[in-house]
Amino acid sequence: MTEPAILLSVADLSKRFDSPDGGDLTEVLRGVTLELRQGETAALMGPSGSGKTTLLQLIGTLDRPTSGAVRLEGRELAGLGERELAEVRNRRLGFVFQSHHLLPQCTVWENVLVPTLAGAAGASTAEAEERARRLLGRVGLAHRLAHRPGRLSGGERQRVAVVRALVNAPALVLADEPTGALDRTAATQLAELLLELNREEGTALLVATHARDLAMRMGRVYELVEGRLRPFDAGAAEAAAR
Repeated sequence: MTEPAILLSVADLSKRFDSPDGGDLTEVLRGVTLELRQGETAALMGPSGSGKTTLLQLIGTLDRPTSGAVRLEGRELAGLGERELAEVRNRRLGFVFQSHHLLPQCTVWENVLVPTLAGAAGASTAEAEERARRLLGRVGLAHRLAHRPGRLSGGERQRVAVVRALVNAPALVLADEPTGALDRTAATQLAELLLELNREEGTALLVATHARDLAMRMGRVYELVEGRLRPFDAGAAEAAAR
């Protein structure tokens, strides 16, 4: 059986920030290297401030690295202009955050269709609406299309955010603490949903999370330690916790 093609390639990625007090630079990421194949799932673990969100922002082209390279579907993202990067973000990447970032004045239906409004490329309006309707039905929200976010539970709002991330059929979904604001039951349900949609849609999934139970359900698990990425050692973590 042919192995899926490499979707994401992160090579020797580093990110430094100026110190607010004018002191030494803060190096958040140090030579991070990562590969993710089409349809794969992976988790990033590490304490707050370890660089998980920064790494997702660099992969998602929301920020630029100090050095190193990010390639998506073989394209070197650093070489793209702002217009091309916007197209990549809109059509090839999906984003799910701890806070759902839904527009409070818009209905569920309108929120989900927001990514389809940008750019000329992609599915037709009819195709986009059919996909949105199918996905909303798949996550159990077909009866909530006319509701605004304020009338939804936290778990429902995150499910809307997941559908919004998938509506343009991206190659990769980046999820930053997607269950962090949910209770245990809703978090478990959302984790199951993400994995089910990964299998059904074939979209690769990279999740940054503090939740070990969510991380352990991904195909691979990494941790960021002092700015460096390494495979997560569950045995060592359990020993340290004793």
